[in-house]
Amino acid sequence: MANIHGLPTIDFSVKGWNSILSTLVGLIDGFLHTYLLVTLGENVLINEALYCHTDSKWYKATGLNGEVAFGLAVTAGSADDTIQLRMRGTVILSTWTWTVGSKNPIWLSPTTPGGLTQVRPATNAGEQIIGFPITTTKILLMTGSITELEALESSSSSSSLSSSSSSSSSSSSSSSSSSISSSSSSSSSSSSSSSSRSSSSSSSSSSSSA
Repeated sequence: MANIHGLPTIDFSVKGWNSILSTLVGLIDGFLHTYLLVTLGENVLINEALYCHTDSKWYKATGLNGEVAFGLAVTAGSADDTIQLRMRGTVILSTWTWTVGSKNPIWLSPTTPGGLTQVRPATNAGEQIIGFPITTTKILLMTGSITELEALESSSSSSSLSSSSSSSSSSSSSSSSSSISSSSSSSSSSSSSSSSRSSSSSSSSSSSSA
């Protein structure tokens, strides 16, 4: 039986399409890498954000201490259970009431492990965008790709401004110093010229008197 991308070609006369379609959807999800099969390190609820710990197990993320969330739990599970972790695509939950729009991203909560919020965390407090609400009950996931960008940009901008300010200050100081030195030199030259004229006048007056 021929196949495309690992998906079997099935004759339309075959019965039991519910089971067949379910299998094909699972294969497509695996091919597109929209989810991972993960082993839990603790009890989790559906749609909680998870991160991979150093023991290779997955726990509820807060964005702090390197807890970068890579997806939402497709189902609830207990420690040592293997479940699906949705990383891409859309997720729907009828009890959600998000404020819709790309200007209202959904953040990983730094205070509720695995939780989601539309209240932006403070700078350096685990800022991570989980996705964007496209309806009040549906999220377009962006996990793992947008992580603390604002904090990084802010840090880079501050460093650049600091360097620019330091360079400008140094340049201004050097220019001012050079200007003062030049002015001092000019003043000294003027004083010397005045002394020379005075000496010449005195010599001329003495000669006339004789």
